[in-house]
Amino acid sequence: MRLLPASQEFAVTDGPGKLQAALMRRLVLPMKRYLLSSEIAHAKHEVTVVNDPFFDKLGVSQSAAWALVADILAPLGRAVDPKIMSIQYACFAALKLSGFKPKAVLELGTAVADTTQFLSRLFSDSEIVTVDLPLDDPIYQMALAPAETAHERRKQENLNQPNINAMRMNSLHILSAELPKFDLIWIDASHRYPEIAWDHFYAFHTVQPGGWVFSDDVQPMLKSGRRIKTASHAEEVLAYLNDRFPGTIDLLLKRQDAEKYVLAPKYIAAYQKPKEK
Repeated sequence: MRLLPASQEFAVTDGPGKLQAALMRRLVLPMKRYLLSSEIAHAKHEVTVVNDPFFDKLGVSQSAAWALVADILAPLGRAVDPKIMSIQYACFAALKLSGFKPKAVLELGTAVADTTQFLSRLFSDSEIVTVDLPLDDPIYQMALAPAETAHERRKQENLNQPNINAMRMNSLHILSAELPKFDLIWIDASHRYPEIAWDHFYAFHTVQPGGWVFSDDVQPMLKSGRRIKTASHAEEVLAYLNDRFPGTIDLLLKRQDAEKYVLAPKYIAAYQKPKEK
């Protein structure tokens, strides 16, 4: 699996202000699309098969997984497009089709609870614990407070499922909650230090043998050592864990879109904790 397209050297580093964002949209991105049009064309087939090893390992076709995703989301009026949707939906569906039956599922980072609701419907016999920042947390106030009313309304609608246990706390304090071991953990909270380090530390120690940990928005460093704009610190944390935990952490292309893959790819990390002998 090619994780670092050569074109990533064109990625833009961190910079301030709305002016830069406007320049990106109007000048830089169109230029990059033009300069890399050949590579984008070649990537159109690659993005449709690059994630297949994960599904092959489970003995489930990716098409069957997406079909189950569509069945789960149809009553909610949500359309499914494998090119646009994040791959974790198909991953969770593939686990279900493979016979995986988690008793307890943990989500770190509720956001508006779209994934929470999906997990609760997909694994209807499981307890879904989702942890999100309290309203008075400084990070929540900085990032979400301006849209708090609409954000919270949508979240509460999605959380209205009998098997969802929603908690409000900074995950810094999660050990005090004395939660059970989990069979499936989805990490989609802060993607930066220090939170991302302790979230993964907790997940890798808390997941049951044979269970799975998935982590959102892994963005590799550039070959030059510079960081992609808004890149997370997930890659460094995962590399550290990969060297010290049994098993292997795999990367799945988050969205199977050729243009995104070439210009600024993101990945989902997947880790299955080896079963005890």
